[in-house]
Amino acid sequence: DGDRGDAAMYAYGCARFCLARGDQAIAEELWPAIAWCLEYSRRQTTPDGVIASNTDELEGRLPTGKANLSTSSLCYGGLRSAADLGRALGKDAEARNYDQQAEVLATAIDKYFGGKVEGFDTYRYYEGNDVLRSWICLPLCMGLTDRRDGTIAALFSPRLWTADGLASQAG
Repeated sequence: DGDRGDAAMYAYGCARFCLARGDQAIAEELWPAIAWCLEYSRRQTTPDGVIASNTDELEGRLPTGKANLSTSSLCYGGLRSAADLGRALGKDAEARNYDQQAEVLATAIDKYFGGKVEGFDTYRYYEGNDVLRSWICLPLCMGLTDRRDGTIAALFSPRLWTADGLASQAG
């Protein structure tokens, strides 16, 4: 009880590391850990199809609900990156499986988190969230662009953009 979405973070970061490093031996060595983290994350799937975690990397400093946009976005990115890595390693069946899981998760992210927040067509950080959060950028970072225009407008609005960059939360 304290899951911050670490498995999703690891899967995403480790798969990206392997892809960037381009060392097959290292990728083969790390592949089982990536697969384990993606399986752990899959087992956290809620009935709404997003990934449950009871906090995030801010460890409770701001509310996160039972599922948050960060963990689900990182899981999506981990699935896509692992699919690319799997194809590079000749693990085609696993790659197809991860791509299929990613497609389902992308739909769930939009359905569960997508909506109007402070007048912007963007993402709620968690169910019931009605205040803009800077992590609404994460779907964009992972290649999910359906709410791009509203999200960019929200990020650069006076509600989130400050002289020091993005605020974690509006207000």
